[in-house]
Amino acid sequence: ASKAASPGAGNAVDGRGMVLALGAAMLRAAAQVLLKIGFVFWASPYAAILAGYTVSAAVILIASRLLAGRAPIVRTRGGIPWFILAGVCNGSAMLLMYAALVDGEVSLVAPIVAGYPLFTLLLSALFLGNERLAGRHLLGVAITVAGVALLASR
Repeated sequence: ASKAASPGAGNAVDGRGMVLALGAAMLRAAAQVLLKIGFVFWASPYAAILAGYTVSAAVILIASRLLAGRAPIVRTRGGIPWFILAGVCNGSAMLLMYAALVDGEVSLVAPIVAGYPLFTLLLSALFLGNERLAGRHLLGVAITVAGVALLASR
């Protein structure tokens, strides 16, 4: 079975995965700063989401063309309903975050949104019974939550 077939298998992030995750974090940070600049000119979270997701779709389509043949093709459609639900969650989260960024400071909104590991931990424990939750996971979430609380209390 592939890694994709067993969610929550407890695999550690390898070096390549860590580089990709850090790259994603840097790009998300840049996106939030760029959004805040854009909101100075047009304070519409709806416009920001429409523009952002349109461009995101184009980036994904171009990347899929460039990487054609390199990624394994899965011949099942069982994941589609889950991907749709994840899209609903992601789109809703982005709308809430962008609305918060219209009036809030990036330096406050971003860390609060980044507190999502607490919810991820709880939801993965509920829905992905085979997730391994070690002490370091709990400590990492506790530190994240404490950091969010510290920033929110100013």
